[in-house]
Amino acid sequence: MALVLGTNCGFVTAAPVDDPSETGFTFDNNAWGSKDTSPAGDNIINEIGWWCNNSSPEANFEAGIYDHNVGDNNPEAVVGTLSQTNAKGTDAGWKRVTGLNIPISAETIYWMAIQLDNTIPATEMDLAGAGGRLDIKSGATTLTDPWGASSSALDLLVAIYAVWETTPTPPAPTSEPGGGGSAIGNHDFIKFPELTNRQMEIYYVDSPHKQITESFEAKVVKVIDGDTIRVQWEERDFDFPVRLANIDALELSEGGQDAKSFLESLINGEDIDIIINRFNRVGKFGRIIGEIVHQGMNINEQMKREGFSVTFGNTDGVIPNINNILSHYAT
Repeated sequence: MALVLGTNCGFVTAAPVDDPSETGFTFDNNAWGSKDTSPAGDNIINEIGWWCNNSSPEANFEAGIYDHNVGDNNPEAVVGTLSQTNAKGTDAGWKRVTGLNIPISAETIYWMAIQLDNTIPATEMDLAGAGGRLDIKSGATTLTDPWGASSSALDLLVAIYAVWETTPTPPAPTSEPGGGGSAIGNHDFIKFPELTNRQMEIYYVDSPHKQITESFEAKVVKVIDGDTIRVQWEERDFDFPVRLANIDALELSEGGQDAKSFLESLINGEDIDIIINRFNRVGKFGRIIGEIVHQGMNINEQMKREGFSVTFGNTDGVIPNINNILSHYAT
């Protein structure tokens, strides 16, 4: 199968599964950006991926979306947030970053970017003849914001894709007909203060406190374990739990005290920013889910980098600090 924009490279509606069967070129120790125009409508990117053409050693890769520099015809600034901790694995095949929420505008030029750390032997990605635009930053060890100067540019298609979906319309609250603002049904707001998106349709107008639907600032009052904290927020008169998004730390009963202690050293008693994905606001046990940022540091990513957590639901999703991981299980 050849590389075809809108099918297995560029903006696509479904992640590709087949081998592009094109020519592989050395990609590791570089950052590559692939140019394409977004579809009509206001949409979000939920997945970015690339084709690894050969088996090679494990290495970390980064992924992101950049806007377009018209003057230089290359990537400019990061759109949304970069995904900077992803394990490539050792086999050939499609490598993917899922669970993204990157907003894009209609019919606008963007760049899908991938950076891969050095491997020996080299790792290859597929390229094909004219029809696309590839910008290369040789020797790149990370994706930067802004992109900066490219080492070279080629009019080629490259096996990088981004899955887009239509931005959902937030549901409107539902009230009883002529009911003076009282919502249908009952909800225990003391035990379950957070409403899911579906519950917002039913119980929103009955909420005795402000619901969290966007990113906010708060103060950490307690670290529960390596992936859960309690915070105070100026819009509420009670503290409440926040689950760190996309990571999973050991339970305290399973040796997770080190993860808790490390998280405490980073943010306990500190003011933090909590970044909310409005399409995935509330998780298990009714906790708000968020990316924690403190003094410019993404705490969720730092917990993974230091080996105190792994990507949620996928223990192969990060390159952990083996010393920290082994210490959790030491007898």
